Amino acid sequence: MIRDLKNPKGIWVPPIHFYKAGRQKISSDAYSNDKSKDTGMPRILIKHTISGRGKIDIEGVSHELVKGSMFIIEVPGPYCYYYDGSDEPWCFEYITIAHHYAQGILPDALRSNPILDMVKHSEITNELESLINHWLETEREVSLNDSAWAYRFILSCVNIVMERDVSREPSYNLKKMILKSAGKCSIGECAKKIGYTQPAITRLFSKTYGISPGRFSLLVKLRRACRGLEQGENLKTIAWQCGFVDATHFGRSFKSVLGVSPGQYRKNHDPIHTPFDLLEQ
Repeated sequence: MIRDLKNPKGIWVPPIHFYKAGRQKISSDAYSNDKSKDTGMPRILIKHTISGRGKIDIEGVSHELVKGSMFIIEVPGPYCYYYDGSDEPWCFEYITIAHHYAQGILPDALRSNPILDMVKHSEITNELESLINHWLETEREVSLNDSAWAYRFILSCVNIVMERDVSREPSYNLKKMILKSAGKCSIGECAKKIGYTQPAITRLFSKTYGISPGRFSLLVKLRRACRGLEQGENLKTIAWQCGFVDATHFGRSFKSVLGVSPGQYRKNHDPIHTPFDLLEQ
């Protein structure tokens, strides 16, 4: 069900106001919305996936919209969202908030990364549901109360982004340092350069990437070690180049993570565990 704003002539329209709201169930591969070609008034689109899966292309890069995810974008903008043709229909709820600011009202952090994981933010999704229910159950006309409600909701979403980026920026800097050093840098020294204590940066890094910086460093070193084994390099040489104390230390660390010894891996390149996808987050 979808309902648009009624705007009788002569009524002053607040600079930020509700424009449209609804819920939809999409199962047609033909469903696609390219907002880069939109010629309508400036507005904010907030869409929350209830079930199923859709996709959104952001400046040519495709991102999945899974259950619990929500995006908040400026329209017009470099976005195209669509149904990905999966077996399950894509069910979502959304609101559109119009505004009079040609330069937009969202922070740059949200423009470049507009997808939010709302699984841990039920208070926000509950508020979104209340907004949509309120909209659908009444005859909609321009309302100052609704405009205030809309603006508060946008600020709630922005607050999630700000909290996300507070932990992401130092974590990302530490990640770059670890990768640049091939996992051999001191986490404590890196923390000092970033301006954090080691316990504090460890907490932020773990929250951002779901893995401690020490464990991340170990995976970086082991990925390099796997390449050396595949190329036939000597075990002692690999251990030294990858920053392990000795070949024994290297062997224990390798088997504890990959489930096979370096010698077994060299023979068939077939580890029991393949955790290196964590390095690409």
